[in-house]
Amino acid sequence: MRKNIKRIICTAVCVAATSTLALTAACGSDYHDSVKLNGDYSSGTVVSNGGMVVEKGNYVYFVNGISGYTENNTYGEVTKGAIMRIAKTDLASYNYAKAETVVPQIYYSGNHDSGLFVYGDYIYYSTPATDKNSNGVVQNSYLDFKRTKLNGTESMKDVFYQSAVNSIDYRYVEVGNTVYLLYAASESLYGTSYTNIHSINTSNGKNTLLAYNVSSYSFDEQDKTNPYVYYTMAVTEGIGGENANSKGYNQVYRVRADQTVKNVYDFSYIDGYDASEDPVYVNCGTLILDGIGNSGKITATQFNAYGSDVSAYSNVQYPDYT
Repeated sequence: MRKNIKRIICTAVCVAATSTLALTAACGSDYHDSVKLNGDYSSGTVVSNGGMVVEKGNYVYFVNGISGYTENNTYGEVTKGAIMRIAKTDLASYNYAKAETVVPQIYYSGNHDSGLFVYGDYIYYSTPATDKNSNGVVQNSYLDFKRTKLNGTESMKDVFYQSAVNSIDYRYVEVGNTVYLLYAASESLYGTSYTNIHSINTSNGKNTLLAYNVSSYSFDEQDKTNPYVYYTMAVTEGIGGENANSKGYNQVYRVRADQTVKNVYDFSYIDGYDASEDPVYVNCGTLILDGIGNSGKITATQFNAYGSDVSAYSNVQYPDYT
């Protein structure tokens, strides 16, 4: 059915378009010229969250065709690529001209694993940045993360986050009643480029570094609202010190988007260690699997599952992959 909905809407937008219109933000700045839409947008459950077509209650929310990030994205002037809604009754009766614009800006993401997310009375999305540099050039290769109320009001001028890469991997997820922007980015935080995992609390704007220098990561491909991300981290004995020694294997962790407490490690062996200058190792996750193996050549580091107690490995039950 969802494939049929997408096909119908793609046909509908041609009719509807003629009749409708690294930076973390502070809250409170909205476009005040937004048009308030009528109808009950609060009731009902959400279906297909994270896709290009999301249902809630009486409405289907969708992207009005495909528009590139270099197109004009001035708020209120966008129809193609805008986020729209249509009542399910109008969709069923082929009354496509009843489609209404919710967000008159371009929905865009170079990463096609995520789309529109609806939580509570808001729709969360990404859109090309409209900022201009000192030469007056629009920085539309950047990607802004925002939300708008489902009735078309409270559309953000500010952003939860601005990515310098418009193909960034992300999810909007919810824990309790709080929505988080969970993302993975290749970035240079302390002079060296690593892949890091972050979470932004959209209620207060706090950006938490969940894992620093991950080897790989995986969001849930089936449930895009899953607040957990799995990742691997390499194990280095004496990391950050003069005698650092890579152990040649990874550990598997998982972390939830609302985690803010970092695991504590002792780096007193590093002369002049200053976590604000270079934290060396940041990990808020829970260990799922230690890849150290059972070869009889175990070397303990502070990152191993059993710390310095090598004898504890004699009780580990390793999976049989044969």
